[in-house]
Amino acid sequence: MRLLSVCAVCLSLLLFPGVSGAESGGSPLEARWRQECRAARAVPGFALLDARGQEAGLHADSPFPLLSVFKLHVAMNVLETLSREGGSLTQPVHIPAEELLPDTYSPMRDAHKGQSVTLPLREVLRYMIAESDNNACDILIARFGGLEQVLATARALGGEPLELRKTEAGMHDNIYNQYANWSTPRAVVRLLCGFFEAPHIGEAYKACLADCMRATTTGSGRLAAGLPPEARLGHKTGSSDRSPGGLLFASNDVGFFQLPDGRRVYMAAFVMQSLESDAATDALAAAAARAAYELLR
Repeated sequence: MRLLSVCAVCLSLLLFPGVSGAESGGSPLEARWRQECRAARAVPGFALLDARGQEAGLHADSPFPLLSVFKLHVAMNVLETLSREGGSLTQPVHIPAEELLPDTYSPMRDAHKGQSVTLPLREVLRYMIAESDNNACDILIARFGGLEQVLATARALGGEPLELRKTEAGMHDNIYNQYANWSTPRAVVRLLCGFFEAPHIGEAYKACLADCMRATTTGSGRLAAGLPPEARLGHKTGSSDRSPGGLLFASNDVGFFQLPDGRRVYMAAFVMQSLESDAATDALAAAAARAAYELLR
């Protein structure tokens, strides 16, 4: 699907929110999600998959911009490659100063004062996932086969439909490049499940991603706000800028949590084209997570 087509779908969902997803009938959870979002000036896209194969969705098969959620796809490519090749999570990654771009969000650059640095691979992954570091993301894309390899790995793990056309630097070249990397909520939860349940990926590599996701410092008002601490949420967020007219392009949060009976649940909460405040937009994801936990436990 071309970028313009994705934008057209986004607009159609905003104007006609019943064109995709479960809008009538469906499960009690889907009904609850519709109720929670009925007055929102935004397009929500929710999907859920649990360990029993139970699924739920609202606009779950519609395309949404991934934003920094695509850093999960990058991490999975790194970890799947390491597992396949027997690579070490502690192998050194040398990062020259010229790769620490100045005009982007990068706690890793700031911590090392923009100087060349060598870090364990696990630490670069942590910066990318837990702190959403843009430089770390593009460095790992370049070191592990480029966007084409990231795309191939994610598709092989079940993450289709999916399109990845821009690095973090590329997304920042033009505000509308935020639409260039897209997937659907259902594809993202199936990707998460595909990675964590894959028999060919070693447990140490799965644990590395899970630990990074549980250490996430962004998006505290989204999925995390709807779940109790004992759910042990691990997640990755994505956040956009607003248009000159105040439209928030997208606000995303995807991850996993645990129910009291021990079941792991994978969930994606995407909200795009929002005219709500940042807090109100985040609250839609929180309400979706709260409903899922209450109705599935």
